[in-house]
Amino acid sequence: MTMSNQDDNQRLAEEEARFAAKERRKMIKDALFEYRRQQTIRVGLERLSAVIPGAEGKAHSERVVIKHTIDYIREELKEREARLRELDKTVDQELVETEDWELDEVVDPALKTAW
Repeated sequence: MTMSNQDDNQRLAEEEARFAAKERRKMIKDALFEYRRQQTIRVGLERLSAVIPGAEGKAHSERVVIKHTIDYIREELKEREARLRELDKTVDQELVETEDWELDEVVDPALKTAW
């Protein structure tokens, strides 16, 4: 082999080694990113399972925690709507009752003379 071929082969081997090292770093970086993502999800599920009734201690199952969360939110929304409807009925009833008032019933007679 000539010196030029040896130099070319050595440069090629060095480039391949740099490329392989770069690929290994990328794989490690990607694996670390995925690990952090999974940890974030796991911690979030643990927190969620701690506050959702029926999901306590079930953070290992994403499906179970999410199902209980959806069921809980739906139930809370139904209860909220029912409370709002009841409040609307109460307010409407109070408005009807106040419309029936006569001025004489709500105004102090002593004040009428001041008018």
